[in-house]
Amino acid sequence: MDKYDYDIDVDAFVLRKSEYNYAYSIDITSEIIIDVDDKKNLIGIEFLDASKVLNVNPEVLVRPKKIIAEIKSRNDGINLIMKFEFDNLIREIDTPISTMFNNNEALIVTE
Repeated sequence: MDKYDYDIDVDAFVLRKSEYNYAYSIDITSEIIIDVDDKKNLIGIEFLDASKVLNVNPEVLVRPKKIIAEIKSRNDGINLIMKFEFDNLIREIDTPISTMFNNNEALIVTE
C-alpha cells in the first residue's frame, strides 16, 4: 500500500510508494513536486499549500478516503492526474508536465 502523510502545520502532504528507490525530484509547479526513481517511474508527490491548491479546509486533508495519482500520456502531452475523495467532497487536478516518465502503476491511498 502507498503511504500518505499530511502536516497541517505547514499545509503540505506527501504521497509515496511504500517501497521505492528515490533518485530525484522535479518541480511541476511552485506547489507540486514529483519524486522519481532512476528509471523515471513516479514514486511520490509532494504538495505545498495543499489546502489552497485543492480549495479545502486544512482539516479535511487530515483524513482522506481515497487519493489516486498517476502520470498519463495523451495526444496533447503528459499530465499528472490526481483525484482526492473526502467524506462529501471530491477534488481533481489535471496538470501538464513536460518531463518524460515511464507509465507505471498509479499511486493510490485508501482509508
